[in-house]
Amino acid sequence: MTGAVSTLQSWRTSLLRMQGDIAAAAGLIRAFAGWRRIAVAVAAGALSVLALAPVYFVPILCVTLPLLVWLVDGAVVRAVTPQAAAWHAFCAGWGFGFGFFLAGLHWIGNAFLVDAQTFGWMIPFVAVLFPGALALFPAAAMAAASVAWGRGWPRVVMFAVAYCGAEYLRGHILTGFPWNLIGYAWGSALPVLQIAALIGAFGLSFLTVLGAASFAVWGDRGDERVWLMPVGALIVFAGIGVWGLVRLYGTPPRTLDDVRLRVVHAALDQRDIENPKLRGAIFAHYLGLSTRDGLPSRTLVIWPEAAVPFVLSREPAALSQIGEMLPPRSVLITGAPRLQGDPAGQYEVFNSLHAIDSAGRILATYDKTHLVPFGEYVPLAGILGRIGLSQLAGSVGGFTPGTGLRTLTVPGAPAFGPLICYEAIFPGDVTERRVRPHWLVNLTDDSWFGSLAGPRQHFDSARLRAIEEGLPLVRAANKGISAIVDPLGRVIGRAAPEDIGVLDGDLPQAEPPTLYGRMGDVIAAILAAVSLALSLVFRRKF
Repeated sequence: MTGAVSTLQSWRTSLLRMQGDIAAAAGLIRAFAGWRRIAVAVAAGALSVLALAPVYFVPILCVTLPLLVWLVDGAVVRAVTPQAAAWHAFCAGWGFGFGFFLAGLHWIGNAFLVDAQTFGWMIPFVAVLFPGALALFPAAAMAAASVAWGRGWPRVVMFAVAYCGAEYLRGHILTGFPWNLIGYAWGSALPVLQIAALIGAFGLSFLTVLGAASFAVWGDRGDERVWLMPVGALIVFAGIGVWGLVRLYGTPPRTLDDVRLRVVHAALDQRDIENPKLRGAIFAHYLGLSTRDGLPSRTLVIWPEAAVPFVLSREPAALSQIGEMLPPRSVLITGAPRLQGDPAGQYEVFNSLHAIDSAGRILATYDKTHLVPFGEYVPLAGILGRIGLSQLAGSVGGFTPGTGLRTLTVPGAPAFGPLICYEAIFPGDVTERRVRPHWLVNLTDDSWFGSLAGPRQHFDSARLRAIEEGLPLVRAANKGISAIVDPLGRVIGRAAPEDIGVLDGDLPQAEPPTLYGRMGDVIAAILAAVSLALSLVFRRKF
């Protein structure tokens, strides 16, 4: 008994010594001002990207987010006026966001190298301006949080609410860009991702930021209970993981017996896709891959976004070739551009999905609603167009957005919800609410994104939509990750970015509507609101 007490006392002494060392380091960081504060924030933001695909080193957030908390501490304590505190906190938040988005979106430059002669000069503008603009969201969050900043755990809760509130706004303002939400750090931990069925990606981000930032209290002096919050965070995530395991094991994968899938993964280079001389060869390549090893009847063949590099609806010969390729009672779902004209001779260009039967008839069409900034349109075109910035794809003037999400039906399969490219990154906005589909079809061309982080980040976003909605996801991605994913996010079949061939499988069964599918972000908002109220009630001023 005496030995056990001695051991506990020794551990306590070690923890107190460790806390003292961390508090000393935190004090040094709080003292940073001016360019040093911003430089440290940029480095912390850039390192945070290691938590996301393809590295998934989640513990790094337990270092980088406390760093940002301590930088805001210093901004508040050292400022003479509240306005000065808000400004210095704004700069720290902007530096963190700039480093985060610069490192996390580094693959954007690859898209401008597809036609380097035309677009290469734009890389410095977009690669710096885009992360700089996105960094305004965490900057505003830190400035807002500094107004009611204090000591101890309440300011960590306030930090998490502000940071994730900014993520939510980033996902909605100016059509939204919710790429690389902090919650995607759990992309390699499927049991933890299951909580998204209840609180969605924004709720998972809030818990992740709160848990990681809780380690900032270890830098507070004079409180021997600083270990309670981070240990509590670890217990919460352990509980989430256990619940996720129970959910996964309690819901075995189920498939529909009579729906066969063939996802075609061509892995074409974007330079070839953009070459008009190769359009016929590309179309023939897809036809050949689709029928390789035989194509059974009653099969849904799925090609990726813009797989047909011409206006398919105006090419009856090409439609006839598709009809000849398809066995009876089979359907092709493919991406292709679409033109729509008016009597005055004005045309609109849409990034579209077509469903085509074995008679070569177009059964259903969906036009992409969420267009990619700089890829399919230029944000603030009136301003940026004056310096020559233009979109990477489509006609002069860019693509026209569709009228909204739809649920489509084709023979021999349940109704599906079409998503083109990055439409799958929007939490709570991937299905037509009036008619719930049985499954999601995501067509994308990830050859714009390079071959490492970009396609994997994109896939993590799409897979989480399946968990949130309780719907299977079938994804056809040129030079990305093609996959068949069940409603709990389990990958039933997968093709890597450089693979060439087909992915055959059965369509997984849908689950009943999830809590998130029914209520959206309401639960996450309630969780954040209650947390904010508690932080204000127990706030302790410096």
